[in-house]
Amino acid sequence: GASSSVAGQILFQYQEWIRIIGGILIGKIISRDFYEHLSATA
Repeated sequence: GASSSVAGQILFQYQEWIRIIGGILIGKIISRDFYEHLSATA
């Protein structure tokens, strides 16, 4: 439908920013969990 095509255009237009921001957020989450795991086992 029209709404999905609009969403697709937005995603395509901002996919670089989404990839960068998503990568940063995922990196923060993974590193936080990793450090919590290290402190728990230490």
